[in-house]
Order: sequence, then C-alpha cells, then structure tokens
Amino acid sequence: MPRTLVVSDVHANAVALDAVLAAEPDRDAVVFLGDAVDNGPHPNAVCDRLRGLNFVAGVRGNHDRTVLAAPPDESGASESNPPADSFAEWQAWTHASLSPENRDFLESLDRTKTLTLGGRTARLHHGDFPAPEGREETWRTRVTPEEDPAPFEAVAARYDEDVVFHGHSHFPFVATVAGTTFVNPGSVGLQRPGWPADEARYAVFEDGAFDLRRVAYDPAPVATDSRELDSPFVDLWEPASATVSD
Repeated sequence: MPRTLVVSDVHANAVALDAVLAAEPDRDAVVFLGDAVDNGPHPNAVCDRLRGLNFVAGVRGNHDRTVLAAPPDESGASESNPPADSFAEWQAWTHASLSPENRDFLESLDRTKTLTLGGRTARLHHGDFPAPEGREETWRTRVTPEEDPAPFEAVAARYDEDVVFHGHSHFPFVATVAGTTFVNPGSVGLQRPGWPADEARYAVFEDGAFDLRRVAYDPAPVATDSRELDSPFVDLWEPASATVSD
C-alpha cells in the first residue's frame, strides 16, 4: 500500500519542512492540511517545495487565508502608518514577500476536500471548523478529544467520511470519536508553548495505520534568516523558542 505523508502548519519554516521530507524519502504521496505561510521567514521556499511534491490533496489554512487577504507592505504598513497589531504586520510582510506563482498556489487550495485513501474515505480540513448553529459563542477547535469530545462529536455528525484529517491546534493525536477517526499530525514548523522548538511533527499513513512522527532539526538558521531578511518574526525565532500562536 502507498505510504502517504501527512503534513500541516509549516508556517514558512523551510528548514523544518526539509527535515521532514528528508526523513521520509520513500513517501508515495503527500496530504497537506494548511498554514503553509506566516510566522516564519520562508514563505516562498515552503510554497515552492509544496508545489513540487506529489500531492494527493491540500487545503488552505487560516493563516494562508489572512495572508492572501492582507495588504502588502508597500500599500499598507509603513513607519508613519504602522499595522494595527503584530499579526497584521506579519501577514503584510508575508503577502508582500510571496511570488505571484505562490499566491496563486495558495489561492488554488480548497477550504475542505474529500478523497479516498487506502480504501477509506477521508475529509481534509485545516481544523478551524465552522461553529454549529447556535454554538458560535462557545465553539472551540483547539482542543483534543481527551479534553472535550463535544466538538469532535459535532464534526463527526457533520461529515460522512470515515476519517477527518486536520491540523490548526498543532497538537498531534489519533482518536476515534462517534465512529469517525480524527488525525492531527501536529505542526511541522511551529510548536506549542513548552514543546521542543527543534522538532518537526507530522504523520504517515501506511498499511491502514496512522503513525505520528517527529524529526529533530536545527532552528538556528530560521532565526538567522529572520534577521537577515528583516522580517517581523525575529522575536519569535530568537532565541529559537518558536511556539504556536492563533
């Protein structure tokens, strides 16, 4: 059976993505779950690598969407007209840095997608699932089934597929809730607070099983590139203690 590499939340960290690709040279296909860009200094390098992979399917993440919608630096932020907040500055810098080809690539990704994988039907979504009607105020998607199974029960009821692949929370797990198997590979490029910043997380699907994996890499070049490119992410990566943000 083909070996499928499942990656999510690269966040413009080409060093981490390269480490994952080097660790899985025998991959037959790749599933991408969104957030290729933002928070890191390598938006074009990451998109270039993703575009060159043998994709099965990919979806667009919330950071991909906000970067595409952001005004570029030259028409928005300036010293006399700064962005409203640091997130807006990050998105504007990334938007301005992206090549037209890579903007087109991100635009081409769907919000959600279905496919058949190893005889199982699968739903792909970044993981920022829309709230069910009437639950907008309390709806959360950055949880695990161990913390609160209710969101997963709601998503399982929404989709007919056997498997839901998703990222967004950066928390890797495989769990079956209400008859649906949820797979979150974790983040390739940006880890949760307190987790080792020098590990890239991902998953492999082979012979009907989901295997959560991690590979070590050196994040120092990410900090160096952030400085040399005069990116707004310098504080995030130096010292190399990259952690997840919304």
